[in-house]
Amino acid sequence: MTDKDLKLDPAWRQAVEDAQRLYGFGEAISKEWLMEAFELAPARTVEDADRLAFEWLQSYIPFRDSLLEKYKKCLRPLPRVGYEVVEPAQQTDYGKRRFQSGVKREYERYRSTVVNIQLDELTQAQMQHNAEEQAKLAHINIFISSEIEGRKRAAIADAHDKDD
Repeated sequence: MTDKDLKLDPAWRQAVEDAQRLYGFGEAISKEWLMEAFELAPARTVEDADRLAFEWLQSYIPFRDSLLEKYKKCLRPLPRVGYEVVEPAQQTDYGKRRFQSGVKREYERYRSTVVNIQLDELTQAQMQHNAEEQAKLAHINIFISSEIEGRKRAAIADAHDKDD
């Protein structure tokens, strides 16, 4: 048995090494390739689909994280295709957009939880605490809105400067 015959275990570890060798920046890694590399069989029943979804996550997440940390290759979803290896020049902005999206989603979840509460079930102290949290949310919203407006103004100014 040669070194080429040896495979890393679990399969996602071998997939990291193979993807590093086969896919460069800007290239797409198909979901089919990943399924085969992870040694996952297609689902044939609803139960198979549930099992496959779980096994996919158990393989994809450490694959993605390891490819990034070991080889500095970031993956971005490509709908109906698979994943793109992000160009290094785009990676910072991609990471920033992904972070901002996550923050916005968590902010909205927090806001909805704090605002949509049955006040008649709270004590006076609990209502006061809720009101304080809603006030904090209002300040956060003002900060976020001013940041967005500032970025829009800067982008418009940059575009205007390029036209001159």
